[in-house]
Amino acid sequence: SCDQPLDGTSDLICECDPAVGAVTPRPPATGAGGRLLWSEEFDGQRVDESRWSFVHGGGGFGNQERQYYSQRNAVVQKGVLRITARCEEYKGERYTSAKITTRGHAEWGPGHRVEVRARLPQGKGTWPAIWMLPTDNSYGNWPHSGEIDIMEAVGCTRDKVYGTVHTGRYNHMKHTEKFNSLAIGVSEWHSYAIEWKDREIRWFVDGTLFHTFSP
Repeated sequence: SCDQPLDGTSDLICECDPAVGAVTPRPPATGAGGRLLWSEEFDGQRVDESRWSFVHGGGGFGNQERQYYSQRNAVVQKGVLRITARCEEYKGERYTSAKITTRGHAEWGPGHRVEVRARLPQGKGTWPAIWMLPTDNSYGNWPHSGEIDIMEAVGCTRDKVYGTVHTGRYNHMKHTEKFNSLAIGVSEWHSYAIEWKDREIRWFVDGTLFHTFSP
């Protein structure tokens, strides 16, 4: 069983049964190669704000999050974006971290592959994630217009990542969210990706397919 989350924090995706959602990795399906449309190598001196926007603020963001998002917690060094969570009093919150988004700068949909290389922190209370929200809420507010979690790791479940989709029909409030998980060493570098087809989304870690969603 997994550890209990910190008091007052959300445990919506903590899976206490290690068998729930677990799969044996299998090689990815092969297909036609695509052309690169957008990339970010973080090879400058700072986050390029013509390509990214910083999220500023606290208040929980609907997840009972305890940190305040601050630009000062994200630095670029030697081709790596480093986001640091700190235990500190800041603007009414007890912790700080950083969040960046491509909203207003770039967007992707069916027909695209999105891939991010990352290494993650571990520890109770952490919740690193790489995720996608719609540019426009064409079908209504969350979750009706959808959310795609390319990768998220929950501090109460050690060395495991999740790939999840939320919609009006499939979401954690109804306990119907569509997800799968993969046991890996999250503190090592891995490539996390989705391939978004017209009628299907596929999740990969280091080229290994571990989850598929077909509405």
